[in-house]
Amino acid sequence: MLWAALFLYVFKDPGRRKAGVLVLIAVAAVALAGLGCAHKKRSGPQPFRTLNAEQMAVEIHKLAEEGPLVVNLWATWCGPCVAELPEFAIAAREFPDVRFLGVSMDASFYDLAKTRESWARLEMPFPTFYLQELDIMPLVESLDLTDGVIPKTLVYRNGKRQTVHDGELSLEQLRELCRPLISEP
Repeated sequence: MLWAALFLYVFKDPGRRKAGVLVLIAVAAVALAGLGCAHKKRSGPQPFRTLNAEQMAVEIHKLAEEGPLVVNLWATWCGPCVAELPEFAIAAREFPDVRFLGVSMDASFYDLAKTRESWARLEMPFPTFYLQELDIMPLVESLDLTDGVIPKTLVYRNGKRQTVHDGELSLEQLRELCRPLISEP
């Protein structure tokens, strides 16, 4: 109600109209700046990042150096990949000392918006990288893999890859992969 009265007071008189417009612009600028600051304050990894193969390999190796890491290569068009994602979500919650990362290989089949939508709908508790290139072979080579078949799970400890698992994983298999990651070296 107060805003309506202020609006009428300012914009009814042509002499105050110019000042009112300037005030509204200033208020909008402050509000937008506040939103920008709030966005920058978010901590932790972004839930979804688009990277090329070289950037992705560098980021995966950095994360592996920081602590135990399980990387799941998946795609929305891959039935076994989608079937195992809930198991990864459970394992990620059960093993908070192990970092989980999804790597979406959807670039050659789906667009980015569809993949983001699928990831959000699945409510995964860990971030994912989206390979922005149609050719997956540079990533396969960067990660020193023998092929690009998915689903594929990479397990890192102390900055070194411990294992590569081809195919769908059950929750119990994931637990077996994660337990040694949190035990003493």
